[in-house]
Amino acid sequence: MKRMLLLVMLSFMAQMFSATYTVDGYAFLEGETDHSGIEVFFQRVVPDTLYSYTIHTDSTGYYSSNIEGGWYDVEYSKSGHYPVITEDVALYLDQTLGDKTLSVIPTGLYGSISGVLEQGVYNVISTITVEAGDSLIIEPGVMLNFVSTANFDVYGYLKAEGTKIDSIYFNPINDTWGGLGFGYTSSVTIKNCSINSAQRAIELSGITNASISNIDINLSDYGIYVHSYVNCKLKKIKISGNSSRGVYISNYYNTIEISDSEIVGYAFGIDCVHLNNLKLYNVLIQSSDRGINAPDINCIIVNSCIIGFGFYGIFGNELFEIKSSNVYGFDHNYYDCNPYIGVNVTTNENGDPCDAYGNISMDPRFVDAANGDFRLQSDSPCIDAGTNTIAGYVFPVADLAGNYRIWDGNGNGSTIVDLGPYEYGAPSGIEGDPVTIQDCQLFQNYPNPFNPVTTISYALPKAAQVELNIFNMNGQLVQSLVNGRQEKGIHKAEFNAGDLTSGLYIYNLKADGKVVQSRKMMLLK
Repeated sequence: MKRMLLLVMLSFMAQMFSATYTVDGYAFLEGETDHSGIEVFFQRVVPDTLYSYTIHTDSTGYYSSNIEGGWYDVEYSKSGHYPVITEDVALYLDQTLGDKTLSVIPTGLYGSISGVLEQGVYNVISTITVEAGDSLIIEPGVMLNFVSTANFDVYGYLKAEGTKIDSIYFNPINDTWGGLGFGYTSSVTIKNCSINSAQRAIELSGITNASISNIDINLSDYGIYVHSYVNCKLKKIKISGNSSRGVYISNYYNTIEISDSEIVGYAFGIDCVHLNNLKLYNVLIQSSDRGINAPDINCIIVNSCIIGFGFYGIFGNELFEIKSSNVYGFDHNYYDCNPYIGVNVTTNENGDPCDAYGNISMDPRFVDAANGDFRLQSDSPCIDAGTNTIAGYVFPVADLAGNYRIWDGNGNGSTIVDLGPYEYGAPSGIEGDPVTIQDCQLFQNYPNPFNPVTTISYALPKAAQVELNIFNMNGQLVQSLVNGRQEKGIHKAEFNAGDLTSGLYIYNLKADGKVVQSRKMMLLK
């Protein structure tokens, strides 16, 4: 009897494994209408690997076949696309598998790179490297789009200087990418660039002289990441993102100067460990934990505004030099600093209570901090609350928004700088003199990238019939901002892209029917 049962069981198992079942489903090619030619490969892994099947989709993406029962690994593939693999699929009955979509593998740059990268759009499909002894010049108007696994490592010479007309963009193709890394080279110059959604937007190690200016860093885990032996000046930097650290300075022997910049939305605005030298002039920091965490470094903070809703505004030490600044909104505005800092004993030029060093702790009264507008309202205590004299520092012509840097914002007759990177009530400087306008000019929108509102400025040397239009990358008109006669001078127009999708857009200025200029801007949502 036992022998009979065993024979019956073996016979049943043999029939089960030798039986065939119908399997079908759909597989699609991203962005295509013809989905034919996708190879669907079935490889049995249990109870043995004797069987494999190859099927191809028709134009609708449909495939169907009869296969032997078992557990299978299924791979969907086609040249030029990323394969999709599904493991351990049990096929012991007729069934329809779930839909699969194959993403396009972008063609583009990878490996060692040198020479000149001319204006255009490039996909980076694997890490690119400027090797020691090599040099790379990235021209204005270049857009580099990185896959998630790609970095940009520089050990030689890199010059990436965009212009106000054409910035240089470093973007992810999907959600994120590695970032720009510079290691043990003598000189780094980055100007007028935009870096988006990187793990470490700019990483520096062993840099003798780094000059980084007019950079927008958005939605990156770390905005600036500094290791050892770095001498760096950061000017007019905007770092924004709800993530870890705006600026992280680790290890020793770093001298970092940050001026006229904005660091917003990070748990730690600036996190500095071990012995380093840090100087902050006209900087705005907003954080959810600590504005500045630097318990064992040398730090000078002047004309800055540090606000938030976390534990510590400044976690420092008694050697910190803090003057003419505003620290507000934290559980502890100052921790372990000079015991006289933050203790109101007098008043400043505006009559507001301050400590012996001119520091206040008051609501800065921003225009719309919740939506990223950190310009000052007319009743802000930060107006004319700074100092015009900082040893070793020269004020720029214009603030972070392109307005004159030092101005009598409260109209009391004293021309004193405001706290933070923005000057209230000042006329538009655009890094130059707005009074002398020789030609029609279209300036880079601010902020850029933006979400969803940005401001476009332009200059007219004489009265003209003006058209200011926004187009998508297909040349279709998205919105007409200005259509009418305007007098000579500097003009501004606000563009709200709340109903549009993320991407690159073109704005175009015409005066008296003639095209003056076109520029690109990036909407990131």
